[in-house]
Amino acid sequence: MSTNLIWSGTVDAKSPEGTATGITLKKGEIITILADGWAKNGEEAYALTAPQGRIPREGEKLALANPSLKARIGSEEHPVGNHKYRWVVPSDGPLSLIFVDGKNQYKDNSGEFSIKVHREAENVETAAPFEDLTNFEGDNWNNWQAGQAGHDLYLVDSSTRAVEFITHANKNHAGEILKKKLSGLTAGHKYTLSVKAARIIGKYEVPKLSLRVDGKDISAPVELTQANVWVTLSATFEAAGNSADLAVVSHVADSMGNDFRIRELKITG
Repeated sequence: MSTNLIWSGTVDAKSPEGTATGITLKKGEIITILADGWAKNGEEAYALTAPQGRIPREGEKLALANPSLKARIGSEEHPVGNHKYRWVVPSDGPLSLIFVDGKNQYKDNSGEFSIKVHREAENVETAAPFEDLTNFEGDNWNNWQAGQAGHDLYLVDSSTRAVEFITHANKNHAGEILKKKLSGLTAGHKYTLSVKAARIIGKYEVPKLSLRVDGKDISAPVELTQANVWVTLSATFEAAGNSADLAVVSHVADSMGNDFRIRELKITG
């Protein structure tokens, strides 16, 4: 059975809250958790522990019944150890991974475990395709809003409903002009962000736009050289968690020219 890596990361031994993966699991789906690494649940030289449990002192047996790594799904906690193979998820909820230690005993810990979470590919392939479309019909912005450089935005009716950017003097027009926090994503899955934009008026400075996700540019700047010609900006990104911060970025600060419209923003995956 093939699997799909949906999350990888670390669990810090000093963190009582553990690591939130950003993954929301559904009851009945099948996942595999693989863990390795070394940590210490104290300052003593013998306080070594692996995900499957504390390393025994001389004469002791390895206590496999008390693993040092557990999973929390919603409010329920489950032992993991160094693996949980083809585990049928028992309940719905967000997944966190936690280093096990006593209450108020995390300050002298050190180290971390490395974790990979896989979902069986059949579960992913049967999921409904993802689409989030904003075309401003019915004046619905679909949670998009002005960024710090998105001055004086308003909806207009041209050949279609669109949001218009008319630059005004004494304002900086370079930076994020539209932004949105998008939820419902799957960590490790790839998505495509596309935007349709067109220059208007067609004089002076040429607008230049790009796309950004979680603070990182995912496309090169594109110039809107011709007036009233719709241009599609498109780029793919891999979701780091179940949500992402999306943005459309202007690269021209000038208020002479630099006027354009955006009529559609779409995320698919």
